Amino acid sequence: MAISQPWPVEDVRETFFSYFVENQHVQLSSTPVIPVVDTKVPLIHTCLNRFKGTLNGRGSHRTCFSLRCITVGGDDDEVIDHFKNDTTYHRFTEVLGSWSFGDYFKEEAIRLLFSLLNKKYKLPQSRIYASYFSGDTSLGLSSDNESKNTLQKYLAEERIMPAMSKADFWMTGETGPCGPCIGFFFDCSDSKDGVGSVINIKDGKFIEISRLVFVEVQ
Repeated sequence: MAISQPWPVEDVRETFFSYFVENQHVQLSSTPVIPVVDTKVPLIHTCLNRFKGTLNGRGSHRTCFSLRCITVGGDDDEVIDHFKNDTTYHRFTEVLGSWSFGDYFKEEAIRLLFSLLNKKYKLPQSRIYASYFSGDTSLGLSSDNESKNTLQKYLAEERIMPAMSKADFWMTGETGPCGPCIGFFFDCSDSKDGVGSVINIKDGKFIEISRLVFVEVQ
């Protein structure tokens, strides 16, 4: 079943910003690839760079933005190896994102994103899947049950899957901010292969369309 409404890039971007502005987010200007005020960073490759001041208590509590970034290497080598085998990712990327700093957290973030996907972008609920971080005992990390329970308000249990890969727990170095992630996937096929197939996105059948990162530790 094809999605009937075409979505040019311009419409995707405009719908995203309109939606979050309607939900009391301040729209920030796009950032350049080369940092203007941070000489310690040669290229922007993570959305966290522009929020250094906000994480220290300055700036808006709800924001949305467009970030142009380049994934180049360093600590992300394992992720880049994944990109090489996955045509849904690119090294030069524009990211549409929203942030909440000390305002709302998991429950509201999941509600906002699901409403954007289902009601604004008109993606059928029956084709949306989600993953949540299921914990890692070797690192002393517990399962993100709060996110799992919230997802069950919007998706059938069989379309919510546990995940324990590097992509499902976001970290910035050994001591930087970190926290569990939620991935949202879209089923582009008409098959009924089951939730296990969602994890294998290399064949283009299931595409990751959005990701939530919950920063819990700094």
